[in-house]
Amino acid sequence: MSSFLHRLFRRGKKTAAAFVDFEHWCISMQKLYGQKPDVKVWYQLIRQQYDVVDLVFFGDFSGSLRYELEQIRSVTQNIIETQNSGTKYKKDFTDFLMLDYIYRYSMRNRNVDTYILFTGDGHFTSVVNYLMMECKKEVVIHGVDGATSKKLKDEASACIEFPTAEQKRMQCIQAILRNLDRLNVKRRGRSWVTFMKTVQRVSELEELPEDEVKAGMQYLVDEGYLVREYRYNRGRRIAVLSVEWELLERDKVYSCEGQIR
Repeated sequence: MSSFLHRLFRRGKKTAAAFVDFEHWCISMQKLYGQKPDVKVWYQLIRQQYDVVDLVFFGDFSGSLRYELEQIRSVTQNIIETQNSGTKYKKDFTDFLMLDYIYRYSMRNRNVDTYILFTGDGHFTSVVNYLMMECKKEVVIHGVDGATSKKLKDEASACIEFPTAEQKRMQCIQAILRNLDRLNVKRRGRSWVTFMKTVQRVSELEELPEDEVKAGMQYLVDEGYLVREYRYNRGRRIAVLSVEWELLERDKVYSCEGQIR
C-alpha cells in the first residue's frame, strides 16, 4: 500500500505508540484484584480509538511472568526483557530501560500523535512532561486502579484505569453467578437461596463490597436472569431465587465454564 493510501485509510484516527510496563500491570492486578491482565481485550480497546503503529512490552520474564508471554505475543513480538541479576532494585531497572526506550523512540518518530504509557510509577512524570511540552504529543496513561501515581495521572492528557467500572461490574456479576452455580440453583428450582443471603455470601467469599454485589444482583433481577419466587416456610412467605441459565447462556453472560461476556 502506498504511503498516500495508508494515510487515507487511517484518516479519522490518531496514530499511537503504546509502551507497557507489564510488571506493574500483572503484579498490581493480581495483588489488588486477584486477576490476570487480558492483553487481547486491552489491545482491542486501544485499536478501536487509535491506529496503533507500535506496541512494546517491558518486563522481567524470567519468573512467573513468562507464563504470560503467549498472550503478549498474540498482539506483538516487541518484548523487551529487563531481567537484571546485578542489582536488588529490579523494578527500577525495568523503569529505567522503558524510560530510555521512550525518549529514544520520540526522537526517531516525530509523526506519532499519541503516546500510551501503561504504568503506575511516578518516575514516568518526567517523560510525560517531555512528550507533552517539548514534543507536543498527547499522552494517555493506562494503569491499574489503586496502583497508579496521582501525580502521574494529573500530568497526563488523560488516564484510563483498569479494571474499568464496566469490567468491575461484570466481574461482580460473574462472581454472583459462579456462586449460584456452585450451589446448584436450578431454573424454577426448589432452593432456599434468597437475595440478601446471596449478597452476603458472595461479598464474604469473593471479598467484594456488599453494595457492589447488591447492585450486581439487582441488575440480574432487572434483566430477568434471576427470578424471585415466593414460597412458604412455617407460615412465612419467603422470596427465593431461581436462575434462568438458558437465558444467560443465550445472551453470552455466563456459561457452565463461567465465560465473561
